Amino acid sequence: MINIIKEDLKIAMRNKDKVKINTLRGLISIFNNSDSKNDESLITKILKKEAKKRKEAISLYRESNRKDLMENELEELKILESYMPAQIPDEELEDKINKLSVELFSDSKPELGILIKNSIDKFSESSDNGTISRICKKVIGDK
Repeated sequence: MINIIKEDLKIAMRNKDKVKINTLRGLISIFNNSDSKNDESLITKILKKEAKKRKEAISLYRESNRKDLMENELEELKILESYMPAQIPDEELEDKINKLSVELFSDSKPELGILIKNSIDKFSESSDNGTISRICKKVIGDK
């Protein structure tokens, strides 16, 4: 994945796409400064973390009525999301968490913290942790 990002950076430099250049350079820098190299799960974690930062910034800029800055963050978010693995739909994730809940708590009272931890361990590659947490709360609330 990092090689694809580096190649895309070269293309962006040829095309003089400043937003893409800055976004990809930042990703490569973060990856190079991390402890482990050539780890696909690390790249995914970095992408998710950076996407989360952009989403938070977009929210703040929207509240502050700063559309110029918000549009830049939206462009960066689209670039980051293009490298992220496909996210599973909420309905499918809810079904999987329901099944996990039944497995974990078949003979005991469901505990939210345990369900969230196990769900994040199992599904964080295919969904963001905020969504997992929200669905876990819904599943526990239904029981």
